[in-house]
Amino acid sequence: MRKELVKESKEACDAVAQRIEELEEEVTPLQIKMMIEEELGYGLEKEEIVVLALTFKHIDDLYDKVNDVDTIESNMLYR
Repeated sequence: MRKELVKESKEACDAVAQRIEELEEEVTPLQIKMMIEEELGYGLEKEEIVVLALTFKHIDDLYDKVNDVDTIESNMLYR
C-alpha cells in the first residue's frame, strides 16, 4: 500500500509540475496545493485544503521546535 501511495503522490506532483511549466504566470503555494488536490481527485473544497495546509505547516513548525530543543540539549550534554 505504501508504494501505491508514493506512486499516486509522485504522479500528481509530476502532473502539476507539467501544468505549472505550461503556465506563463507565477502560482502561489495555495494554488499548487489546490492543483495537486485536483489531480488526486479527493473532492476537497478550497477551505478544506487551506485547513490541511495550515495544519501541516503547524506540524512542521512543532517538529522543528522539538528538534531544535533536542539538539540544544544534546549539544549541552556533549560539550
